[in-house]
Amino acid sequence: MNNLSVLSENPIKDETDPIIESKKSSNLLDVFPKFDMDVMTAAYMSTMEIINEEEDVLFTEYKELCQELQSWIRSRIVYDHLITRKRIRLSVDWIVAKEDELERTRREILGCMEAVKKALGLLFSS
Repeated sequence: MNNLSVLSENPIKDETDPIIESKKSSNLLDVFPKFDMDVMTAAYMSTMEIINEEEDVLFTEYKELCQELQSWIRSRIVYDHLITRKRIRLSVDWIVAKEDELERTRREILGCMEAVKKALGLLFSS
């Protein structure tokens, strides 16, 4: 029970909320400070100038990033083109070498067939 009473107590019980306190003391006849359009416009314009300068810096950085990215893409395209040409050339060289190897094998087989044919011709002619 003792723990429950400690939990239910409000630790900020003695402090009063400043907003509630100001509402209690405020009067409907309180006068707002005079609205100065020139000061507000000047503050707005100076803030917008700062924002425009920051936007210009960001836009310049963005343009530079785009240019760097574009040059990287171009160099990557050239690199990919060179690699592709090397791969194709390697494939063509391999195919040509394989064709030469198959042609040599075919000639060897034809030579063997001619030798067998001559041997059989001599065997049956006697």
